[in-house]
Amino acid sequence: MILIALGGAIPRLSQLGSVPPALHPDEMGTAADASAFFAAPALTYAHERGGTVEGVYVALAAVPLALAKNTGWLSLEAAARLPAALAGCLLILAVAWAGRELTRSWQVAVGAAICLALQPWAWHFSHLALRGTLTPLFVTVGLAAWLRAERSQRALRWGVLGGAALALAALTYPPLRVQVPLLALMIWFTRPREGQERSQILARRWALGLALAGSVILIPWTLAGAGAERLEAVWAWEAEAGLGRNLGRLGKGYVRHFGTRFLFSGSSSRGFAPEGVGLIPRWQGVLLILGILACLFRRRRQEWLLLGLVLLFPLAAAPTRDVPNAMRAVLGIPALALLAGRGWQALAYLLREGRREGLRGAALMFVLAACLGLGAGTTAVHKGRLYFEAYPQREAAFYFPGRRALAERALQLHREGRASSSREPFLEASLRLYAPGLPARREGKRWVMGAGSPVVRLSLSKQGRLRERAFASPAAGD
Repeated sequence: MILIALGGAIPRLSQLGSVPPALHPDEMGTAADASAFFAAPALTYAHERGGTVEGVYVALAAVPLALAKNTGWLSLEAAARLPAALAGCLLILAVAWAGRELTRSWQVAVGAAICLALQPWAWHFSHLALRGTLTPLFVTVGLAAWLRAERSQRALRWGVLGGAALALAALTYPPLRVQVPLLALMIWFTRPREGQERSQILARRWALGLALAGSVILIPWTLAGAGAERLEAVWAWEAEAGLGRNLGRLGKGYVRHFGTRFLFSGSSSRGFAPEGVGLIPRWQGVLLILGILACLFRRRRQEWLLLGLVLLFPLAAAPTRDVPNAMRAVLGIPALALLAGRGWQALAYLLREGRREGLRGAALMFVLAACLGLGAGTTAVHKGRLYFEAYPQREAAFYFPGRRALAERALQLHREGRASSSREPFLEASLRLYAPGLPARREGKRWVMGAGSPVVRLSLSKQGRLRERAFASPAAGD
């Protein structure tokens, strides 16, 4: 398992500062807040596009960014993304743990870990300095610890850990405030009814209480005030459209997350999906189908939990705009890996049965396994080249590149005694991160950087190339 985790760490830690090619404005805001965290720590932070965002990721990124600024051992971009990368590496082990606790099978644990290690969706989300990238780890640890509490002598300890991890997931990212209570209730109502010690029963209650409290307590911050601004910005429900039409839109948005176009080809520039790379390799589709069939055939508690987790992952994304949405449906990363791990176990069973059916059956199963293994290896190489070479160039405009160069040039001009202006969007966080000593003010739709009237206009091409034009006179600056 350690070898799988180490192998999976390679794409998660590689080229953190350059793939994607720049910090997206949402990442930039996180990084700017984290760079000033020790001077002004907070639980929430204002978002440049309105509303507030939670500060869990900000707190975790504060130390890497401080080290990057003081020592230069890491770029600011890589430092900002480091918590997501480490969470992605730990998620491989967490998924293996959850698979083991869920099914009591090491085959499921190993299969799920391998599938997750080779999942481009998980690679990509390990390269984004966004709060949602932490939640798959928290949910998976919460699920595994809760299940562990049901059969451990130290049940209370595991139960508290499970409930606290689920509550932390709800605190970190608002969509999980929909999914965590449902997941907690699902685990609770499928609990063992007999043969449980008092400590295990108490542990389950602690886990349920913490998980629900973490979501319920946050409702006022989610539905009112600044939190409501962010909700209103993404909510797709239209009062004038009528109940039937809104429910139809919700159902359509939900189903689209299971479509082949979204899962296997990545044809969606919504929610930070790795466009043109795909979220899940096609060969894992075979394991997903086998996993579904195995769950429906056995129909035990663990199968119902696994299917419930898969059905749960698009739920928070479905009623929002721009669906399917890979970020709001981020719970699909561990859910689909666990289902594929169950399919891996089913395939191993078919291989054993094939050997018992004689030479022809054994040969057929061997060919199937060999084709699957060959497909996995070649696809991993192909997806790796797409993600690390083609994706940064093809999708550069989505990340608004060049803002670091603009901020640093504006700071240089200020030190030379010249002010500059720019009408580029999403500059506020870039200026705070890359030019913290630069005086800047917003005047209408433009930023003025430096003291006095601007004498230079700075702009960027779609590819992030910096353009500079001097005004004929200070009065000509717009």
